[in-house]
Amino acid sequence: MTRMVVFLSVLLGACVTAPPGPALVACLARMEAHATNLRPAFAALGYRPEVYLRLDEDLADGRGFRKGMSTLGDASPGGAIRLRPSRLCADEVLARAVVAHEMAHVALQHRGVAGSGVTV
Repeated sequence: MTRMVVFLSVLLGACVTAPPGPALVACLARMEAHATNLRPAFAALGYRPEVYLRLDEDLADGRGFRKGMSTLGDASPGGAIRLRPSRLCADEVLARAVVAHEMAHVALQHRGVAGSGVTV
């Protein structure tokens, strides 16, 4: 019985992820501030993209492969935007440009063609 309890504790402990550190929390807050500041410009053009930002260093594609380091973010038509923190948290100008770029994908409802690398 004791071995079972220890095994389950180890197994469940492996499933728990550590909360993000203060630097990542601050970075995500800055990215959300960029999105908030960009919304009026999108609204002036007739778009109201509802976006949900997340920091994701791996940016894994649908098959579980990590995207190249030149990929700084991606967006889904539903508004989920993933951003690569190692490249964006230290550069506010680049971060704002990438957030705006990904918000434009959401606003225009761009969809990727699976397996092709093409966005329509």
